[in-house]
Amino acid sequence: MSLINKLLTDLEKDEHPAQNTNEVLSSGMRPVSKRARDPFIVYHIRSLSAFFFVFGLVFVGSYSLYELYKTKPSVDRQAAESSSALLIERKETPLPIVEAKPIVEEKPAPVASKKREVPKPEASKPNVNEPVVQTTEIQKPKPKLAIRQHQNSPEQLAESMYIKAKGLRLQGRMVEAEAAYNSALAYNPRHLSARGELIQYLYDSNRWMEALNNITTGLGFHPANQDMLLWRAHILYEQGVKQQALDALMSLPRGRINNPDYLAMLALLQHEEKSFREAAESYRLALEKRPTEGKWWMGMGVSLESAGDLRAAKDAYIKALSDPSLVLHLSQFTQQRLARLRNLN
Repeated sequence: MSLINKLLTDLEKDEHPAQNTNEVLSSGMRPVSKRARDPFIVYHIRSLSAFFFVFGLVFVGSYSLYELYKTKPSVDRQAAESSSALLIERKETPLPIVEAKPIVEEKPAPVASKKREVPKPEASKPNVNEPVVQTTEIQKPKPKLAIRQHQNSPEQLAESMYIKAKGLRLQGRMVEAEAAYNSALAYNPRHLSARGELIQYLYDSNRWMEALNNITTGLGFHPANQDMLLWRAHILYEQGVKQQALDALMSLPRGRINNPDYLAMLALLQHEEKSFREAAESYRLALEKRPTEGKWWMGMGVSLESAGDLRAAKDAYIKALSDPSLVLHLSQFTQQRLARLRNLN
């Protein structure tokens, strides 16, 4: 700017030549004419104009670039900031410590062979005019598994029914118990316990004929069974057929009889048939197996008294009275017989 001011000052001096001439003269220098100075001034002015023109172009270009950069979208700046932040975080974040593990060779998984998809043929559309026939698939019956069932033997079934009958009998359900007994005997007619308990029930119910039929059937399988022979003798005795009852008991020799009740019943029948000595012997055998039975001592005393053995009869009556379980009327009868024998002496 100082150069421009100088040029302007020079122009002003040219406009006042007198003053300039005097000054030049006073200084001892030769004044330069106006024409001689014009090319020099024009040259300087042109140079300055070109300079300022170029400077203006540079200034305008720089300013335009600045405005262009200023007006860029904020997305680029945010992306640049985020990328720089990521770089900073990567630098600051410590890497995790990974424990070294043995390298295991992984076998490549078998590549499943891709099946070639065969295009399914499109179902042909049925013709409207043609009748449609529906076909049903006939399903074959599945083969049935052969289940082998264990079949119980008749003896096992009879035992099962016998146990059931006993339970029903204990519950007092006698009608059902009788049916169970009959079922057991139907499976196994030789079932001795089932037949004996059924005979007992029929005898207690005064169904003597049914009891006799069961006894006869049972004796067909067990002819030497003492219990069934005894029941048969009791029924025949109740019916008044005493000889048949005695014959039933006499079918077995006394040496093979181990049932004391059987021997006592045999002694009673023998006494009524006037076989007093045999009756006393049968009582003696029964008392060997049950020596405290008072009524048998009494029966033995009566048989001995009838046979004329009074001393043995008196001893038998005394032993009968020693049984506290002897019923009252038998006890009174025994006391009368003992008093009579004492009076005879």
